[in-house]
Amino acid sequence: MFIGDVIRLRIFGRYIIHPDYWGGLSIVPVVLLAYMFLGVYNNLVAGIYIEKKTQRLPAITLSGALVNIGANFLLIPIMGMMGGAVATLLAYAVMALVLYLDVRRFYPVPYEWGRIARLAAAGGVTYLLFRLVDAGAYHIPWKCFLLLFFCLTLYFIRFFVPEELRSLRLLLHPGSRPDPQ
Repeated sequence: MFIGDVIRLRIFGRYIIHPDYWGGLSIVPVVLLAYMFLGVYNNLVAGIYIEKKTQRLPAITLSGALVNIGANFLLIPIMGMMGGAVATLLAYAVMALVLYLDVRRFYPVPYEWGRIARLAAAGGVTYLLFRLVDAGAYHIPWKCFLLLFFCLTLYFIRFFVPEELRSLRLLLHPGSRPDPQ
């Protein structure tokens, strides 16, 4: 949410990203979401290595490559650089999904799908508010509010487990730590 504000800051008379490249910032959220799926893929690939089934990886990687190539041909003429970003997102999502479906058969991990769904819902609603509401001159306070909104939403939809809440309380109130003896 803050990337547009951060890049406009001048540090020692220079921008973090040259103004010539600011037009490309619209793809950042899509590319970040694509990297999230790549992170899921990297998490899941551990099961492939642990169970010594690496011969499955070329087919999984090929599925992502084919999706990426096809989506690039279809989307770039229509959407330009956003088409390339969406193609990358689709490719990484397909790779993560195909790997998940494959690896769960021989290395099942009990993912907390309910928590993941709550996190995605809170993030989606927050992002939707960010995109839909034009706060004008109050855009920085609005973005700060959205960060708080996201955290409070996670709390109210019971995303956090009791142990996480206890740890958070201890961080916020260090004097309330139990005596180690």
